[in-house]
Amino acid sequence: MQRESGINLIEANDLSVLYTPRAGEEKVGDVLKTLASYSGSSVAERVVSAKKAGVRFLLVGIPEDIGVRANLGRPGAKDGWEAFLKVFLNTQSNRAVDFSAVAIVGAIDVDDLQSKASEPYHTPDELRKLTGELDGRVGAAIAELSECELIVIGGGHNNTYPIQKGINSLRNRNFSVVNCDPHLDYRALEGRHSGNGFRYARADGILDFYSVFGWHEAYNSELVLADFESEQFHSVSYEDIKLRMKHSFEEALSVTCSQLKKASGESDIGIELDLDAIRGVPTSAESPTGFSLEEGARFVYALAENVKDIRYLYLPEGAPSLGATNDIGGRYVGRALMCLTLAYLKGRP
Repeated sequence: MQRESGINLIEANDLSVLYTPRAGEEKVGDVLKTLASYSGSSVAERVVSAKKAGVRFLLVGIPEDIGVRANLGRPGAKDGWEAFLKVFLNTQSNRAVDFSAVAIVGAIDVDDLQSKASEPYHTPDELRKLTGELDGRVGAAIAELSECELIVIGGGHNNTYPIQKGINSLRNRNFSVVNCDPHLDYRALEGRHSGNGFRYARADGILDFYSVFGWHEAYNSELVLADFESEQFHSVSYEDIKLRMKHSFEEALSVTCSQLKKASGESDIGIELDLDAIRGVPTSAESPTGFSLEEGARFVYALAENVKDIRYLYLPEGAPSLGATNDIGGRYVGRALMCLTLAYLKGRP
């Protein structure tokens, strides 16, 4: 592993310890290229080389839970990236996905900030300042990678803001984003945390349009609802789909796709699914109600297939350590992230 531009680049020998080869089979770990294998004196130059060689998608992790702690949530999202790798690399490589178009980057280097956040007796204000430092670290690293389409795994949902900001700094195009999430993540501008990333992106002038698919009525305050509605954004609640059945899942998804296309204009597109949205997945805000993993994969696939100008897919909040055991939690989170990632790759035209 080598560190460049604030990223711990994975090398081929790093992958070998994360999966188990099997005679007569070809696994993702056998065929997946690393960004470190492409030439260049910087990460950005390596990305250009990879793109010229046919790479379209870059996989990158954010191993932190600082923003979740700053939002008074339970820690654990720092381990989502590793859980994903252990499952994804052991997945079969076959005709279903062209992995020659995919390269793995590695993880954004946030270890020092994560260590600070893990020290005892931090106040929310202190953690929110650390999250602000994290924003700068993540945004700078994402900017280096932005020539390709990004699949970002792990960390708290606070990272939506620096992901958008990092890509915007390179491309100078604002964002339209659809987010499958029980929470609107539109809390007050009270210092950075995992519950206000979209609010900060809006205040910063880089978020033009925001749609939330499947938000839960019990998990959003009246103040947040009022602030969200004042922006005239689009949303459909979980209850309107599953409880009142005002729309079928597919009808709600079709309307969401249409609204995103209509609103995007000259914007870049971001697709996000907070693992809180999938019932039973270990997360800081794990819930017994929510969409099935199959419905989550369908959400990702349909948007990937039907919407142009997508610049990133973000899958945050998976927390293996919050499962029944670390081992079971790791497998569950890893498989969920693998399923969603493959759905996206299969959907992209």
